[in-house]
Amino acid sequence: MIFSRYLNDWTATLRLNLQKLIVRHDDDGSADADGDGVPDEVEEVGAVCYAYNVLYTCAFAYYAEAAYQNGDDLYLMPLNGWTQFTEDAGLVDKASKFCKRNDMDCIFMAVDAAAANDHKHQLSEMKRAPSPPKSPSAKAGLMLSQGSVKNRLSRYEFLAALVHVAIKKYIMSGELADVSEAVERLFRQIAATIGVSTLPVPDVFRSDGCYTPEVCAVLFHHLGSMRTLYSCLVELDPRKGLLTYRAWNAFIHASGLIGEDSSERESTLCFIWSVTAVVDGQTVAGKLKEENLPFEGFLEALCRMATVKVLPTDDEVSDNGCSDAGTYIRWLELNDRIALSRLQNERACEFGQWPDQPLHRCVDHLIHMIIRTIENTDESGGGSVVLSAAEFKLWAQDSGFAKRNWR
Repeated sequence: MIFSRYLNDWTATLRLNLQKLIVRHDDDGSADADGDGVPDEVEEVGAVCYAYNVLYTCAFAYYAEAAYQNGDDLYLMPLNGWTQFTEDAGLVDKASKFCKRNDMDCIFMAVDAAAANDHKHQLSEMKRAPSPPKSPSAKAGLMLSQGSVKNRLSRYEFLAALVHVAIKKYIMSGELADVSEAVERLFRQIAATIGVSTLPVPDVFRSDGCYTPEVCAVLFHHLGSMRTLYSCLVELDPRKGLLTYRAWNAFIHASGLIGEDSSERESTLCFIWSVTAVVDGQTVAGKLKEENLPFEGFLEALCRMATVKVLPTDDEVSDNGCSDAGTYIRWLELNDRIALSRLQNERACEFGQWPDQPLHRCVDHLIHMIIRTIENTDESGGGSVVLSAAEFKLWAQDSGFAKRNWR
C-alpha cells in the first residue's frame, strides 16, 4: 500500500519536468547503465524519496491548509504553509546565493505553474483520445487525477518542490555533485530540524497505542455509544457516507474539547493522522477515503485526541467523590475554574507526545467527558453513561450544532 501510494506520487512528480531538472544538475547526467530508458540518477532520486516517503507525507499534512491555517482542505498546501515549513526546516539561508526567502517562494510558484501546465496537457490528451471515458464517474476520476489548484501544492507537487530545494541548496552551491545525495541530505535536515516529535509516524501510535488490549477493552466497553455518536455525526453531513473533517471539527468545538489545553490545529492533526492510506488519493474514490473517516478511523482520532486533551487521573476523580472524569471536569467548570486552568496549563501535552498516564485511561476519561457533555449531566453524575441517538439530537439542537448549513 505505502509503496503503491508513493509510486503514484513519484509518477505524477516526474510529469513536472523533474527528470530534465535532475539530469541537468547531476554529475552523471543522463547515464543509463541498465538501459531501461530511465536515467540512473532519476531512479536513485526516486529510491531516496521512497525511503523518506513517510517523512515528506507527514510534513505535507502538517503544513497543509486545514492544519496550518484552519482551512477546509486537508491535502493542499498554501504558500504560507510552504513558507513556514521552509523556515522550520532551516532551509532559508539569507547568506546563500540560492536559498534566500525569495528563492523558496520562486520554487513554490515554479512547481505550481508546472502542475497547471501538466493539467492542461493531460486534458488535451484526454480530448484527443479515441475512446474517452463515457460514464460521469470515470470522467470525474480522470479529471480529479489530473487536477491542479492554483497557488496550492498537492502532495506530489510538494515532493517536486523538495527536489528543487535540494538542488539549489547543495548542487548549485557546489557542496555536492550528486542529486540523490543532495535529496537525502535535505531529508536528513528536515528530520533533524522538525523531527518525529512534531511529525510522528502514524503507524507507531496505532501499534503502540490504539491497538493494545487495554485501549481495545475501553473502546469495546463504550462501543455502543461510539457507534451512536459516529452515526449521528455522519447523518448531519451525509453526502460522503463517512465522517467528514467539517463534521469532526464542528463537533470538537461544540463539545468543548477545544480550549487552553488543546487547539483546533491539534484536533485537525488528530483527524488527518487517522485517515486511511490509499493508493491514489487523486481519484474520486481515493480522495473520498483519504479525506474522511470510517468508524475505525473515528475511534483512532478520539484516541489521538485523548493524548492532547488534559484529563484527570483516576485518583483525582475518586478523591473528589465523582463517578467519572466527565462529572469531575463539569464540577471544576462550575466550582473551581482556577483549578481547572491550572490543571490544563501544568499537564498540557502537545500533538505527537505521550501523556503521563496510561493511554487507555485517557481514552476512557475522554469518552466519559464527551458523553456527559451530550447528556448534560450535572456534576453529581449518576444516570446511564450510554449515549442514545435521542440524547445526541437534543444536545445538537440545544447547542446549535444541528443548525449548521451542512449542504
